[in-house]
Amino acid sequence: MIGRGASSAAIAPIAALLASSCCVVQLLLNAFSIGCAGFAVLDPYAPVFAALCLAALSASWLANGRVASRSLVRSALLSAALLASPQIVAAYNRSPTLLFGSRGSLWSSLVAGSAAALIPSGWWPARETAVYPQPPAAPAAAEPEPVTITCRVESAWSLSGLKCEGCAARIKTAIQAALLRDEPTAEVEVHFAGQGGGGGESRVVVRRRWTKTGTADDDDEAAAGHDAFERRVRDSVGGVDLAYTMRQTGRTTIGCQ
Repeated sequence: MIGRGASSAAIAPIAALLASSCCVVQLLLNAFSIGCAGFAVLDPYAPVFAALCLAALSASWLANGRVASRSLVRSALLSAALLASPQIVAAYNRSPTLLFGSRGSLWSSLVAGSAAALIPSGWWPARETAVYPQPPAAPAAAEPEPVTITCRVESAWSLSGLKCEGCAARIKTAIQAALLRDEPTAEVEVHFAGQGGGGGESRVVVRRRWTKTGTADDDDEAAAGHDAFERRVRDSVGGVDLAYTMRQTGRTTIGCQ
């Protein structure tokens, strides 16, 4: 009975892995830059594999005399993590994850502040500077200061060819890597519609912050910047797999202040 319980406990994680293969296995392949392996064909059978996993755990529990052994507990925890992984990855893909823009500036501020606090103000020798008399400057005409406005622009695309949440996570990572240097505060979302598009079209949504001073030149420059920004997004998705097709569905300015 013990051997039967151990074998049932071993079957449960395998069934859970098959139920989430389009997510877990694809994420492992993403780490080695391998494209979509087509595990999405198993998605319709995910409920069957999940039921098999629960049946194997129940059989192991009964075979052990209704006692939760260590191997059964480990198998149950691993199976639960595997079964929950598609929902976890989907939540990550759809969350407006910020890039690393604020971390660098925060770290720099901490280093500079710590150095200023630790080094005495008179430690560095003062440099003598020659002072020359300057003629009085003519009073300048007062000019109104331009008002600086910070806005967010949301660009959206429909995405065809997306087969699973693991592939969606790879697309999100590729977009983040493409925008990290020039757009560190961008927000990226990838919405997988489901196998066969049952939930509608898959979508990519990216939000960008930009600043303007209220002049026409700034608007023209901002429009050119948005075009270049969207081109980088499209190129990053095409770099993952040329089979993906993007169609822009909108560009909206939101949240100006």
